[in-house]
Amino acid sequence: MILNFELIRKLVGLNAIVFSNGEFKIWNVRMLFLPYKSLAFIQHSLEQKFGKKAVDFLYQVGRLQAYTGTRLIIKKFGIKNSKEEYNLFAQQTMMIGFGVSKLVRVNRAKKHLIIELESNPYMEEFTRGYGKSNSPSDHYLRGLITGAVEALWGKGLFTIETRCIRQGREKCVFEVKPCEEKNKIEKVIKEQIPQNEGIYTELLEILKVKNLVKEKTEYGKVIFNFFKKKKISYDEYGRLLILGTPGISMQMDTAVILLNKARNLFNDYGSQVFYESGNITGREFLKFKPRSISQLNEVLKDLSFYGYGMFDVIREEKKSRFLVKVHNHVFAKHHEKIFGLTKEKVDPYICGVINGILEVYSGKRLITTEKKCYLQTHSEDCYFESTEIKG
Repeated sequence: MILNFELIRKLVGLNAIVFSNGEFKIWNVRMLFLPYKSLAFIQHSLEQKFGKKAVDFLYQVGRLQAYTGTRLIIKKFGIKNSKEEYNLFAQQTMMIGFGVSKLVRVNRAKKHLIIELESNPYMEEFTRGYGKSNSPSDHYLRGLITGAVEALWGKGLFTIETRCIRQGREKCVFEVKPCEEKNKIEKVIKEQIPQNEGIYTELLEILKVKNLVKEKTEYGKVIFNFFKKKKISYDEYGRLLILGTPGISMQMDTAVILLNKARNLFNDYGSQVFYESGNITGREFLKFKPRSISQLNEVLKDLSFYGYGMFDVIREEKKSRFLVKVHNHVFAKHHEKIFGLTKEKVDPYICGVINGILEVYSGKRLITTEKKCYLQTHSEDCYFESTEIKG
């Protein structure tokens, strides 16, 4: 399999990927790394309980991410012709960790595109965890494809998945069409089409795309060493790996909207799902059991590569109670930018991450809550407390 790493080489050569102060940036845009297993848990849990409502939500969030991200790349690289567009599109799925894509048919005049993924590592992980299905399941990726093509061709498109690895097929196949063709789709596939476009319009308005497009890009630390030391890598299957864990990269603004709107749409269940997905992330991150708090804190320095901030366990009581400081809680800062200040605790995901890590370390069942948040104090440090669950 021959991969075109042109976009990845540009990222490296331009020094456009930055890891600094607990932040993961691409072209000065803060990113969040989400392991496949964690995203799969979110998708499966929401689908099982909310069905079509969850499917449409995941599709529209993916669409938002790709639309804003593709616009940013177009601005940075000055994309001017069709060949550059198609090369860019084919490489984007790999850049964010969704596999190796191939454009099979392109007709810009009719706004029609067919794309194949011979390697779809996320859906392979999803199938390993939750089994096969009679229907296609790549709702988030369908949204990503729609958003990317709309950024290139203009709005008014939708994407259907006609074949999926989860169905036992060899590859995933997606088809982009103009919205006026919705009524021509067969009934089984038509169920993939979102029922409410108002959700996407609301998300776009919340995000205000212009906030993502920087006139001036500030590059930071040289990224070559991160690739050389395998802190970050891309493999032949189009997987993005950070510290050896495969997953996807997501703009932090999109991540904030994903979690905030999930809490609004799915209430306490949505918060619990993100807490449990964070727990999975924490366990995926901590690949061995540290012998001491000092050793654990040394390992936690690498968690900054995920873009969550800088973690430090500052107090431990008999492995039954812990106090964790998170310096530069990036998620909370972006929440303020988009939704403003709030008295509520907004990040069950990071609570879950901390909980998963400390459960591996302590060997005990814990529960983690946020005790002090940037959104209430504007302090650079947020504090989380983990306590043992008795009985």
